[in-house]
Amino acid sequence: MAISRSARFWHGQNDEDLATYLRDFRAGGYPVEHVRRLACALCGNATFLALVDDEQGAAAADCLECGARTLVADSAEHIDDAELEGCACPCGGETFTASVGYAMTQDDEVRWISLGLRCLSDGTLGGSVSRSDRSGRVGPAIAGPQGHSGSCLWR
Repeated sequence: MAISRSARFWHGQNDEDLATYLRDFRAGGYPVEHVRRLACALCGNATFLALVDDEQGAAAADCLECGARTLVADSAEHIDDAELEGCACPCGGETFTASVGYAMTQDDEVRWISLGLRCLSDGTLGGSVSRSDRSGRVGPAIAGPQGHSGSCLWR
């Protein structure tokens, strides 16, 4: 199914729709070239509670299946200073599938990272943590387990 843009917010049905949303969003004005689906490092589940701190550029996802916390992209480098807040969809839903979009430089270094979220309650597409990445690497969208809607963007 294609993304529905007829309502106040964009809605999607699957990971492909979320990837399309991330590419169209163009965080920081840069085109997203790589999209990685977020999955729990312990159990492989792909549904989460999403937590973000846009100021520190950190995000985590708490697995709905096993409860493990997964740090998004290079968030482990910023998590000590982060004050994570939970994301909520405008519908009130707080559970999501997630993907990470990477915008690249001409030298194939990571320029910008964006976290895309798809609400499990109504399919609304949104996101958070759009910032420059200091590592320059595109890796998996997970960094491994670690023992407010105002921070999330909805279109």
